Amino acid sequence: MQRIVFVSVLVIALMASLLVGCADKELTQEDLEQLVNDVLVANAKVQTVKFDMNTTTKMEMIGGPQPEGATMVGEGTGAIDSANREMQLIMDMDIDVPGKAKQSMPMESYLVDDWMHIKVSVEEKGAQWMKMPLPDEMWDSQSAISQQIELLQTAKVVNFLGREDVNGMDCYVVEMVPSAEALNKMLSQMQMPDIEEADFSHLSFADMIKEMSFKQWIAEDGYLIMKSETHVLMEISSEDVGAAVDEFQKITADQTSVMLFYDYNEPVSIELPADALDK
Repeated sequence: MQRIVFVSVLVIALMASLLVGCADKELTQEDLEQLVNDVLVANAKVQTVKFDMNTTTKMEMIGGPQPEGATMVGEGTGAIDSANREMQLIMDMDIDVPGKAKQSMPMESYLVDDWMHIKVSVEEKGAQWMKMPLPDEMWDSQSAISQQIELLQTAKVVNFLGREDVNGMDCYVVEMVPSAEALNKMLSQMQMPDIEEADFSHLSFADMIKEMSFKQWIAEDGYLIMKSETHVLMEISSEDVGAAVDEFQKITADQTSVMLFYDYNEPVSIELPADALDK
């Protein structure tokens, strides 16, 4: 259980540092290319946006004397201020291990003044703040909207799946197959957190990712991204987290995240809590 919770903290930190439709007329390849261009133009004008996020992660520990599994379910809300390069995410995460009491793990993440601050609260350990620098060139890897635009712009293939309603807005639904170059660039920019009693600086996020898929819901009127869905399959070895091989062979984390975007270009207020400055 302790190892599952320990790796859960890593998965949560990495997430911070990072769905019935009616298809009628199909979009041609020319239509899709025009759609991508329209989305790029529309989102270049976005200064602020708010979002809601929910995520489900199924984890399984393979090997060792007592193989374990866990399900992590999280719900959160956040805001992005592209003009000032600021972002926040406040999330409640529940960890459910069969046969054990459910654990709550609240998480807060703030990107302010070129620093990423992440607060994770673990039962028996209390709240822990993690902090890492974020140079200007890495902003796009952390901003949810910038990530979505980068994926769409550099996608090797964009498939039209149909049309669906998102919060009363008619949307195109597209699925993206990212180019290897864009995916490697995005993953290589992911930074490992600095957390007490653990050194993740040697880990490669790109090496942990085994599968990724992306979908977007794009407003027909205005071409803003209203919804996104990301699926990620990760594998973390015992060596990655400094565990003995006889404890476990690897931990798999199968995660699906859904984000709803709203209040485009409305005022947002992002403030770093005072206790984060003590880190």
